[in-house]
Amino acid sequence: MSSGMSPETAKLGFIGRCLLVTACAAALILLWRVLQPMAPADPASRLVTARGDLAGDEKATIALFEKARGSVVYISTSQLVEDAWTRNVFSVPRGTGSGLIWDGAGHVVTNFHVIQGASEATVQLADGRKFRASLVGASPSHDLALLKIGVALRRPAPVRTLQIAIGNGRYYGGGNAVHHDARIDDAALDLYSLELQRLWQLLVMYPAFKAGRHSLWREVRSARCDHFDVWTRRPRPVNLDGELKTFTPVSFKVLPAAISVFTP
Repeated sequence: MSSGMSPETAKLGFIGRCLLVTACAAALILLWRVLQPMAPADPASRLVTARGDLAGDEKATIALFEKARGSVVYISTSQLVEDAWTRNVFSVPRGTGSGLIWDGAGHVVTNFHVIQGASEATVQLADGRKFRASLVGASPSHDLALLKIGVALRRPAPVRTLQIAIGNGRYYGGGNAVHHDARIDDAALDLYSLELQRLWQLLVMYPAFKAGRHSLWREVRSARCDHFDVWTRRPRPVNLDGELKTFTPVSFKVLPAAISVFTP
C-alpha cells in the first residue's frame, strides 16, 4: 500500500523545516545585536579613600586588648582511663578552653566546665610556655574554677641590649665577673645586660668587668633571681661555657642540690 506522500514531497518538507530553523536563529542573532546597545553600561568604579584616624573609643579598645592579651591562657585537659583488659592506666585528651592569669603567684581563673571531669590540666601561656596546673577550688553553680601553676609570673622587662650574661657564680668567660658579690653557693643566678648607647663605652668599662663593678654603671642592668627567661624578637645564639648550644627563647633556673660534692 502507498502512504500517500511521494519522496519528492517528503524531501521538500525536510528542507522547509531546516530553512525555518535557520531563519529563527538568524532572527534571534539580529535581535541580540539590536538590543545590545540598550544594555546598561558598566558602573563607574568608585574611588576608595583611606580611612581617617580612629575614634577615641576605638583606640581605647585596641589599647585594652594589647594590654590584656598577655594574660589570656590556653587550657587543655586530659583524663586518666583504665584499660579493661590490661588494667593499664593512660591519659587521653578530654577538652580545651581558655582562662585568665589572676595574679603573679600563678593563679589562673577559668570556667568550671573547662576542667569538669578532667584528671589533669595543662596551661599554656601567651609566650608558648606550658605548665602543669593543680586545682585550688571550684564553684560549679557559678561555673568558676581556680587553678595554680607552679611558677611565679613576673612582668617581662623589655630591653635593647648588646649582651646578656647569666651566671651561677662570680666569674665567667675567662675571668670576667658577672657581679662583684655573686657566689656559687648562694642558690641564685646573677644577670647583667649591656644597654650601651655607643660601642666605645665598652672599652672604658672593660676594667670594671674584671672587678665586677660594671653593675654600678647606668648603662648596665643587673638582677638576681633563681629563674630567668630570655626572649628575643628573632632567635639569637646562646653561648654556654664557650660553646654555642641553643637559641633564644631560653630559660635558666637554679636546681638546688643537683650535684653532691664530697671533700676529704
